[in-house]
Amino acid sequence: MLERALFLPVLDWPMIFLYASTGVRLAPAPGSDAIEGFGIPFEASEELSVGLTSAARDKEVNVAAALLARQGAGLHVDVNSAESLGEAVLAIKKQVPSDGVVSMSGREIELPGSIVCVGGAWARGGARQRGGAVGDLVVDLAGLYHASLLVQSRSGVQYVAQVGGVSCEQRKLRGSLMPSGMEGSATEELMSIGFEGGGPCGISQSIANEIDRIVGRAKGERISVARDKVADSTEAWIHVNIDAGGLSLPAVLTWANSD
Repeated sequence: MLERALFLPVLDWPMIFLYASTGVRLAPAPGSDAIEGFGIPFEASEELSVGLTSAARDKEVNVAAALLARQGAGLHVDVNSAESLGEAVLAIKKQVPSDGVVSMSGREIELPGSIVCVGGAWARGGARQRGGAVGDLVVDLAGLYHASLLVQSRSGVQYVAQVGGVSCEQRKLRGSLMPSGMEGSATEELMSIGFEGGGPCGISQSIANEIDRIVGRAKGERISVARDKVADSTEAWIHVNIDAGGLSLPAVLTWANSD
C-alpha cells in the first residue's frame, strides 16, 4: 500500500468511491481522513450534484434518498452511516451486477461507499470503514465524461475503456479511479486538442506539452505526462506520473472519447 493518501480534490462534479482493499487511499480535502477503495463514474446533472451536496451538508438523509431514487443508478443511502457523515459526504451502497461488470444500472451485490460531493471532506473516522478484496471486478468507463485519474495498483479493480478517437481502441488497466483535481473546464480543453493517430503513433511532444499545461492547473498532487510513454498514449488515455511526495506513481489520465 502507498504510505500516504493521495490528495486529489473533487471540484466540479461528484464521484462515487467504493470501499475495498486496493492499496490506494484518497484524501479529497486538506486534513480529511483517508479512505481506501476505488472510484466509478457518476456523471450527475448539476441539479443532482447541488442537491446531494446540500443534503450531505445538512444531513438530510430523506432528501438525499429521494434524489438517488429519482436518479435510478442502483444507489441508495446507507442510513446506518448517516450519523457519521462529513460536511459534504454521503454514505451510500452501490448495487453491482452479478456478472462483475460495474455500470450505473447494476443489481444484486451491494458494496459500501460514499458519494464525494463538490468541496467535500470525508467523515471523521471514515478510514476505519474498509471493504474486502475486489477480486475479478471490472469497471466499464463508458459512462465517464470528466477527466479522471486511473492510479495503477496490482490489487485494484480492472477498468476498461474505449479510447483513441474514431479508432475506438479498447484499453484496460488494473487500479483505482480517482478525481483528477481539475475543474470541469479542463475536460473541455482536453477534448479540444487535435489528437492525431494513436496506438502505435502515440502523441506528439507538442500535444504532451499542451496536456502538461492543462494538468498543471490541477489542485492537489502534481501531475505530468509520462514522456517515456507518449508512444503508448492516445486520445482519452494519457500515461502520466503523479508526484506523491517525491514518489512517482504511474497513472492514466482518461476522459470521454470523442467517437
